[in-house]
Amino acid sequence: QQATKQALEQTSESIGKKSQQLAQTLMGSGKVALRWLAGWSLAAVFVYGMATTLPIALIKYTMERRSEMKQNTSTPSTEEPLQQQPQENRPSVFSRWWA
Repeated sequence: QQATKQALEQTSESIGKKSQQLAQTLMGSGKVALRWLAGWSLAAVFVYGMATTLPIALIKYTMERRSEMKQNTSTPSTEEPLQQQPQENRPSVFSRWWA
C-alpha cells in the first residue's frame, strides 16, 4: 500500500511539473505570437495608409499644377508681349513633370 501511495505521489508530482513546463512554454509562445501579430498589424495599417493617401495627394498635386499652368497660359501679362522662344531654349514636354 505504501509503495503504491509513493508511486502515485511521484506520478502526480511528475505530471504537475510537466503541466507547469507546458503552461510556461505556451505562455512564451503566446507572447511571441502576439508580438508577431501586433507588428504585422501595424505594418498592414501603415501600408494601407500609404496606399490610400499617396495617390490622393498625387492627384491633388497634379490637378493644382494643371490649373496653375492653365491660368498662366490663359492670362498673358499685358506688360510683356509673348515672344516665340528659340527652339533650343524651349522646355521639353517632359520637363513639367520633373520641375
